[in-house]
Amino acid sequence: MKKYKLIKILVILLFLVLPVIVMASEINSLPDNLFQISNQEMLEDTSISIQFSITENSETNPITKNSETNPITENSETNPITENSETNSITTTENSETNPITITEDSQVNSITTVENSQMNSITVRIISDQPDIIPNDEQHIQLTNKEMSYTLTITPLTNAYGGAWITILATDHNEISLTHSFQLHVLPVNDPPNFIKSTDSISINEDSELFEVNDFAKILNTGPENESEQILSINVTTDREDLFSTQPYLSPFGLFRFASAPDLFGEATVYFTILDNGGHENGGENYITDQLLITINPINDPPLFQKGEDIIVKEDSGPFASVNWAKNISCGPNETDQSCIFYLSSSNKYLFASMPNLTPGGRLSFIPAPDKFGKTQVDVILREYGATQNASETVSFTITVEQVNDQPSFIKGNDLKVQSDAGLVTINNWVNNINPGNEETGQKVYFECDVDLKELFTKLPQVDEFGTLTFMPNPVATGIANISIWAIDDGGTINGGIDTSLKQEFSITIDYSPQVSFEPGDDISVLEDSEEKFISNWIRNITPQLNDNIDEIYFKTDCSQSDFFTITPQISPDGTLVFQPEKNISGTVQISITMVVILNNSRILTSDLKTSYITIIHVNDCPSFTVGNDQEISNVSGMQILTEWAKDINAGVLEPFQEFMFNVTCDNPELFLDEPKIDKNGTLRYSPAFGQYGISVVHVYLIDDGGFTNNGCNMSDTYDFSISILPHKSLSVIVEGQGQVRVNDIWEINDQWTQNFSFSETVHLSSEESPDWIFSHWSGDISDISPEMEIVMSDSKTITAHFMPLSATVNLEIQGKGWVKIDNSILQLPVKKLVNTADWINITALPEDLFLSWAGNYEGYTNPVNIQMNENFYMEAQFINTKTWQMDMWLEKEGVENSEQTKTIIGISNQKYQEFYYASGQYECSIYSMDPDNFDNFSHNIISIDDSEKKYQWILAVNPKGSIGDPLTESTVTVRWQPYKLSLSGIYTISKGFGNDQDIIVSDMRKISSFEINGVNSDQYFTITWIPFNAFHTFEMVSGWNLISIPLIPENNKLSELFPDADVAYGYKNGQYYSTQVLEPGIGYWVNMKRYATYKVYGDIFNFSPKNFETGWHLIGSLKNIAETVSEKDAINVMYYYQHGAYTMSDIIEPGLGYWIKMTQSDLINIMIQ
Repeated sequence: MKKYKLIKILVILLFLVLPVIVMASEINSLPDNLFQISNQEMLEDTSISIQFSITENSETNPITKNSETNPITENSETNPITENSETNSITTTENSETNPITITEDSQVNSITTVENSQMNSITVRIISDQPDIIPNDEQHIQLTNKEMSYTLTITPLTNAYGGAWITILATDHNEISLTHSFQLHVLPVNDPPNFIKSTDSISINEDSELFEVNDFAKILNTGPENESEQILSINVTTDREDLFSTQPYLSPFGLFRFASAPDLFGEATVYFTILDNGGHENGGENYITDQLLITINPINDPPLFQKGEDIIVKEDSGPFASVNWAKNISCGPNETDQSCIFYLSSSNKYLFASMPNLTPGGRLSFIPAPDKFGKTQVDVILREYGATQNASETVSFTITVEQVNDQPSFIKGNDLKVQSDAGLVTINNWVNNINPGNEETGQKVYFECDVDLKELFTKLPQVDEFGTLTFMPNPVATGIANISIWAIDDGGTINGGIDTSLKQEFSITIDYSPQVSFEPGDDISVLEDSEEKFISNWIRNITPQLNDNIDEIYFKTDCSQSDFFTITPQISPDGTLVFQPEKNISGTVQISITMVVILNNSRILTSDLKTSYITIIHVNDCPSFTVGNDQEISNVSGMQILTEWAKDINAGVLEPFQEFMFNVTCDNPELFLDEPKIDKNGTLRYSPAFGQYGISVVHVYLIDDGGFTNNGCNMSDTYDFSISILPHKSLSVIVEGQGQVRVNDIWEINDQWTQNFSFSETVHLSSEESPDWIFSHWSGDISDISPEMEIVMSDSKTITAHFMPLSATVNLEIQGKGWVKIDNSILQLPVKKLVNTADWINITALPEDLFLSWAGNYEGYTNPVNIQMNENFYMEAQFINTKTWQMDMWLEKEGVENSEQTKTIIGISNQKYQEFYYASGQYECSIYSMDPDNFDNFSHNIISIDDSEKKYQWILAVNPKGSIGDPLTESTVTVRWQPYKLSLSGIYTISKGFGNDQDIIVSDMRKISSFEINGVNSDQYFTITWIPFNAFHTFEMVSGWNLISIPLIPENNKLSELFPDADVAYGYKNGQYYSTQVLEPGIGYWVNMKRYATYKVYGDIFNFSPKNFETGWHLIGSLKNIAETVSEKDAINVMYYYQHGAYTMSDIIEPGLGYWIKMTQSDLINIMIQ
């Protein structure tokens, strides 16, 4: 809200009327139109004066104009007041209701109305305001005065008040007759300037003072009167010396004043304040005020400054030291170049110097270390101005380190020595004397090191301790002279070029040799029968002497009382290691006699005393063994099975012929047997299958003897597993109608009727053989087919009829298309060629019926099914809608089990997703449902919504072949079936084991196979149905950089960005020039540049083309088939290359997906585009 300053303005509106009142109590002396005053406007904080007069009623007091008493004779043009003789009332040219008087703040306006009257009576006048908060009803704010015939009304509103008020004038004559008149007075707001009173006109601070702040610098700082408190205040502060401040002067709206002086500067600055509100200056208002302040920054003498150098390190006795410019940035104070300064240095260790440290005014540091002194001292530095005792820099410290330099130690060695080899430990005190660590280094420790040239002469090498004592121990078997070097080392180190090692001195020790021969055999030894070769290290102990240069050879002689107990007889090496190996399957105790022999290098032979020891070989039972026989597979009606010598090579253990043994046989599926498997001592296997049972039993067998297992003996053979497969009995019946034969497995020939039993799941091959003038027609019964040969799997008993027809009585039926047809009761995949009896009626239904469009060929129409009489060869074509939407039932068949909710599920593709949850209730023989692998929801209906961007659809089937009835671990078999003709006409359908495992495909084409069998216990088995809605796909492995490729099929979208999203650019080649392209046509070679390595699958349809003509020269071609093709040799093709791994390779084979350069020597038709 804007705030305005209130400026007093006097506005005078004069309404002059000359009253004449008749003094008669019975007559009203006031006129009906007493007076008229228009609405008024005035400015805040001003006064307004209004003059008016009162006239007498015209009927009792007619007005007469007397020029002497009423001198107003102004022209109506200049004085718009005119007299109305009829009413004797006052009129003006101004309309009081529509033209109110308007004034501006601080101005004056007079509105005067004058009326002459011949007679004056006593009249009382009262003035009343309806807004006392703006115009109070008191004499200070409302004043009424009169002079002769006229009245003057002066109105003064409250200070800073503005707004509208109604002013009422009440006139009462002597007869107490009253008349009133009201008018509206508007007091207009006027903006006041902001208020700003500072606490001081000047501020004085010293140079380099801290931040200066005064919280109440502005004693008064506001936008004006209280009624302008909502205005917004702006403060602008400037100075004529910005350089004197690091923080420029600032005044906050709350009266805080702040500034900071710039370092090392002083002087005077005038600060200018401009205080501005947003009340504007309408009606003459004022919206700003200015003021100023003097700031004086007094100069202060600064202390001297300098930057010290690094700490000093010198070596002992290194001589005079000097560092030019050690102290830098030396100053007696900022802006104080006329002053002079000097350095004062003091040290805590004066004895370290021959000449104390000194620092020149220019910063050069110098000193001389004292001779043979070392250590570390702190030096304090102060920079002072000349003649000043107080104005100095801060004390700065640094260190001077004089590093010690070690002196070389010295000593005097003793004489050469001679001792016997068996002298033992030799100790000679003070053999070394006059040990000196170095000049004035008596606190150092000295130790000695020795270097011996013939260390083998000693068992303890010569060494000298810090007191000069020599110790050593001769080798009892050694002889010779050892030359020894000795030197002293102190602990002063070699830092700073010190020397801690003395000069070497030489001496010798002579040793004479005299050995004694002795040893101690180890404890008696016990080992187990059939042990491996034994190595017992240090079995011989305390061997004296040991082999040395004085001995040519040391060996041990052994004598064994029963050497046939060993494969390797006991032997002892010179180091005391005993080696032997017992003979296999031998046990007992053997005595060994041992003698040590030493041959010296002077050919003298020394021997020890004879000593004996014993080796005991402990008997250990050997494992029995046998060779397991083959796995078994029989029918469940085969009866008792006796297999002699099924187990072979039966052995209770080596050299253990008197031990007893037996076979232990168990199986994991005993209900399959009437007599469970058993094996006797001769290895004969006996068992018989249980009638009606079938399955696989794993049999576990091992051999056990009575030799026990003491000493880790073995009385059991390894356990072997073999399987017995008991297959159900299934019968096959073959019937021949007409003249012909059926061969079964190329063993049986059938002319009329034949039945044979086969094992469950056995594959049987059937082939038809035609008689002269007869032709094979079809198979019927449990299997319908028109192929002359077929293989069947005996999952259950079957009856099949082979139909042969005479050639003269048949005609051909051919139906083309991409779907299926049902001919009578046989469902066949198109295309179909079939022989039919002449004149027979056949019923043909196109499947799937909901996708059928029409028939073409010898029969044209939309009827489905149709009945055709076969009087001649007949050709038809079934046309279907090619759509990706489809729906198919999948169900389980199990012997003796009826269909239920648990044995059926529905899958498919639709425009809208539809799912029904699967619920397993009660007991069931088997179950099938579709499963969501992400959240493990189970569905009986799982229809997926179609998505054109999808390249692959998958359903997870869960099949439980056993169900919840009976033993859950007993295996059961079910058949999963479906209707191939319900599938979409395009794409590839497969079934794989597990969750989407394309490597374990069990059904490669669901259109050609309509069932498969599952065997298992009460547990779900998972299978993945995969539909790729394209007839072909190719996998591209693109390397980073350039790739020479071609598209071997018709892709769904052949844009480069869709085929290879990571490709930068593609180039083709035509008419001898490269061209850039964003579309890749099938069968043409292209260069494609890739940003990175990537693998892509491109889906599409099979490509069909005819041979193409190529002109002479180079061409980029590609494969038009998703299999490799060999290019026929032609003279026109000069050479052909492909590009891989950064190099060209010559080729005569076109691989799918690769691009090829070919060079034509002449224009020719090349048949590389296989149709």
